[in-house]
Amino acid sequence: MAGNFLNRDRLPVVKRVRWADHLLRPALLTAMVTSLSVAMVNLVRAVAPAWHGTYFLAGMVLVTVEAIYSYIVLRRYGPLDISPVRYRLVEWGLLVVLLKLLTYSNQSWAFILSDLQTIARAPLTFFSPALWLFLLLCGMAWGAATSTMHDFEALYDPFTFRRERIVPLENLRTRFFWGGAILLVLSGLTHWITVAGAESLLDLRRPSLGGILLNVLFYFVLGLVMLSQAQLTVHLTRWEIQQVRVAGNVVRRWVRYGAVILVAVGSVVFFLPTRYSLGLLDSARYGLLLLVALGMGLMRLLLFLLALPF
Repeated sequence: MAGNFLNRDRLPVVKRVRWADHLLRPALLTAMVTSLSVAMVNLVRAVAPAWHGTYFLAGMVLVTVEAIYSYIVLRRYGPLDISPVRYRLVEWGLLVVLLKLLTYSNQSWAFILSDLQTIARAPLTFFSPALWLFLLLCGMAWGAATSTMHDFEALYDPFTFRRERIVPLENLRTRFFWGGAILLVLSGLTHWITVAGAESLLDLRRPSLGGILLNVLFYFVLGLVMLSQAQLTVHLTRWEIQQVRVAGNVVRRWVRYGAVILVAVGSVVFFLPTRYSLGLLDSARYGLLLLVALGMGLMRLLLFLLALPF
């Protein structure tokens, strides 16, 4: 087990890649949350076309970015005289105010002044039912972003590898697939309502649907990139624990070959036909077999490329 290699007096230190920590992963995470947010906005607008979801999308992106860099700040300056509790209270208070202001983005000045006067007379009206729902969804995005950053950070901790089961990596995978499942449901309902109407949801005869859902494609491609980064971090930490010498350019090669493979897979998915002629069970069976074969082939190819001497 990995724990047998640990020495408390001389803990291995994994070399960090700053652009991955502070740019790549935050960008991937923000883009994935944006894909989910777009699906939510599209579903609501399919039912209520008059609703303007720009403020909701902006709020979800704002909260995600803030959560990411707030975690980075606390991790970097936590040992100093910063109280995490006080920091979080100020952070959440400012976020609530900013999110409230975002809800006014598509309102007239007359409505804004009237609402502010109402809040001044009755402060509890600040939290309208719509704002509560907005805060709930933004809070979920904030929690997912913070947990993801925490799990990535835990992959650099040698004590994470005391057991064969790597909990942070499992958490990242679970969060990715649950987010993907929610995204598929939201996007499927939106597409269904757009094509066949909301009343068709009560019809057991499913209409024939087709078309590329770009936000779904982006989510899964970016999620695979993020999981690839997590897997690379696992390997780097294990190699450092076991004192295995690796090539200095392994990170660049991993990113390069991984990007080529993902672009190829994304291109294939984009140009595949989106309507089906097989039955549902046959399609599911062939799709599952194809995914398993493709995943195993790509993993073998990636390991082969990493083993090349150049």
